[in-house]
Amino acid sequence: MPNGPIINPSSVVPTGTWAPLVLVAPSPGSAFVANNPPYAFNTGVPWDDFGHGTHVAGTIAAITGNRIGVASAAPSAIIVPIKIFDRGGGGATDSILARAIILASSNGCRVINMSLGGGAAGPVVTNAILFAQTQTVSGIKGVVCVAAMGNTANRALRYPAVLPGVVAVGAHGPSGSLAAFSTTGPHITLAAPGGDGGPGWGGKADNSGQVFSTYPSYTCGLGPPIIPKPTYTNYSYMSGTSMATPHVAAAAALLLQKKPYLSQAQVWAQLALFSTHTAAINTIANPNGSTTPIPDTAWDEQRGYGILNATSLLTAKQPAQGSTTGTPHVFPVRPRNNFTYTPGTIPITNTAATGLQVVDAVYNNASNTFRVIVVDDKGERIPAASVTARFTLLSWGVPYPASNISDTILYDDGASAHDDLLNQDCVYGNKVYLQADYLGSRFQVQYIVTAPGMRANTSRVVNVLVQ
Repeated sequence: MPNGPIINPSSVVPTGTWAPLVLVAPSPGSAFVANNPPYAFNTGVPWDDFGHGTHVAGTIAAITGNRIGVASAAPSAIIVPIKIFDRGGGGATDSILARAIILASSNGCRVINMSLGGGAAGPVVTNAILFAQTQTVSGIKGVVCVAAMGNTANRALRYPAVLPGVVAVGAHGPSGSLAAFSTTGPHITLAAPGGDGGPGWGGKADNSGQVFSTYPSYTCGLGPPIIPKPTYTNYSYMSGTSMATPHVAAAAALLLQKKPYLSQAQVWAQLALFSTHTAAINTIANPNGSTTPIPDTAWDEQRGYGILNATSLLTAKQPAQGSTTGTPHVFPVRPRNNFTYTPGTIPITNTAATGLQVVDAVYNNASNTFRVIVVDDKGERIPAASVTARFTLLSWGVPYPASNISDTILYDDGASAHDDLLNQDCVYGNKVYLQADYLGSRFQVQYIVTAPGMRANTSRVVNVLVQ
């Protein structure tokens, strides 16, 4: 990302400078770099009259090193503010969010930060995310979409974090443990600093366990700032997965600044691969009797593949076990179900599509896309990798299926018949037609990945229910 003024934390004023909730980092040469006003898709003033967006933006790119206020995670990133919420933090529709995603991804932006979420999303949002993931503007292979898991304090599906290929971010507190409010679920990618929730969530009484960042100096919908002393009127403490998400978006921006050739899928994989793993790691046996940890197996529903580790990410080294395993790393992407989309179109009015409705559910009498991201020890593409999905029937509905599903080869060729997004972007996919008599059946899907000179990875398994 090019250097440039982002936020002046000492003078955030209501001049139309900032807007909440959808923040993006553009690539050099984008029209947004030269002309960067706020873009509003909702009623009300074009600046941040809610307060949430200024806090999120400060975490990403507040001016750093000036001995004022806070240091940001990616100070050279450029923020493109797109406002979709009103003064009360509401009012956005699926269409408004979709248009904001498409505006950002159509104009050279590399990362979209979505510190937002809801309990449902229509096909326009699902299509807009896919539109972003398949953008090839100026050599870009997809836009990285980062979204908050939510603050429901339970296991729940929140959109757009639940959608395939989105970096879904939970929150941890100052100790690294899961924040009490953070939503959990089978779609989480990783966790990042989101605060302890403050006194209302059992956090520190003085609020110092929350995330401190920039805040409007004028009256806004969230009310006056929570500050440690009166002179800090341009800052506030906040907690939430909304605060965790910009840490990850900033890390993605730093990674793309260092390696601009990476596809969005490679960025997703590297955020997961180089996190500080908090779940158990499976191992494989070596010929000499030793074992090698396989970090892509370290996952749970609380913190995903682990806690964001920007140092490991930028040096491409595992936090615990060094830099090499000699084994492909395989990250399953949630199936896409009976989903229609025409690449290269702006799918705002596509009402024929059906979004993902149930966790790891696929549909009978329909084609369903199975995808994985496959990378090497540095999180990059493996030439000549071979990927196969093997289906094993675990249980069946009524009647018993007439046949099993044959092994299916997954491809990384960008062909619409395989629905694998872009050519050579590390996403391997293929469509599998599930006949009517599979209704109610459960299958185990084992992904078998081999590559010349590497040991096979056969440890990635997911279970799916046919609806």
